[in-house]
Amino acid sequence: MNWFRFHCRRARKFARLASAGCLTEPERAWLKRHSGVCSDCRYYAAELDGIRQQLQVWEGSLPETKVPTALSDQWQRAIQAEATTARRAVRPPDPLSAGQGWLGLGRAIPVSLVLIWLATIGIHLNTPPVSSANPGTAVPTIREVRVVMEWLITTREPV
Repeated sequence: MNWFRFHCRRARKFARLASAGCLTEPERAWLKRHSGVCSDCRYYAAELDGIRQQLQVWEGSLPETKVPTALSDQWQRAIQAEATTARRAVRPPDPLSAGQGWLGLGRAIPVSLVLIWLATIGIHLNTPPVSSANPGTAVPTIREVRVVMEWLITTREPV
């Protein structure tokens, strides 16, 4: 669906921020759109939401405690700072440093070289031999080479 799985990394960061309640409306809409087509990210967001709900149930069962306002403000600032940092850090990776090569050519080049090599061997085996410049020297035909190869394969004893 996407090269380098950039969208999935972004969706997982947004899912973590959504579980803390730190997403803006456009980011929430983007996460919903991506989760609609990516089952892995949808499952990840559902797990985080389930954990958040369990923590809310657990929090509701605890006795009421008063958190100092200064500590609560400090905590909220830390969450907001992390959300801001995460938003700035989400950018597409450099393809060359992502280990994929430019446009995924890290794997395509060796595969294409192997295919070219196989095509060359196939063409070579199916091309009739070129007649020799010297009429006195005999060049074996492909049929003769095949007969010799079959003989070698069938009569050769293991060492």
